[in-house]
Amino acid sequence: MKRDSAQVNSLSKSDARGPPYGHGAVRFTWRVWTWINDDSNEVNAFVATSGDRLVGLAHYRRFSRPSTGSVGIYLDDLFTDSTARGAGVGRALLSELSALAEREGRSVVRWITAEDNAPARRLYDLTATSTKWVTYDLAPGSL
Repeated sequence: MKRDSAQVNSLSKSDARGPPYGHGAVRFTWRVWTWINDDSNEVNAFVATSGDRLVGLAHYRRFSRPSTGSVGIYLDDLFTDSTARGAGVGRALLSELSALAEREGRSVVRWITAEDNAPARRLYDLTATSTKWVTYDLAPGSL
């Protein structure tokens, strides 16, 4: 894939015929697809395409930040097809999220990644600031 040739688009109800991107490494579940097409749900998505081929996607949502009295955008998932890595797809998706946050007056675009996710971290270290925060997961009913 030619570098910087990905087109980024928002998914919307006009795409509601079903998840057309169920091939390769990128798979939507029907539950997530339903969330994206439900105005009462907070999940949204951008997809990156090259021609008629899906090469990346970003699931995101807005979140309230009580400690700052502001609203940010949380990037839940960023996927790039392995054949398109290094071609600017991830950067294009992050750029679209950054532009959305700026247009809406949001305070931050935030996400987490695995410490050992070297391919993603190469991009993230160039485009964002790593924080000191540690993430914890508490299993429901475990206490």
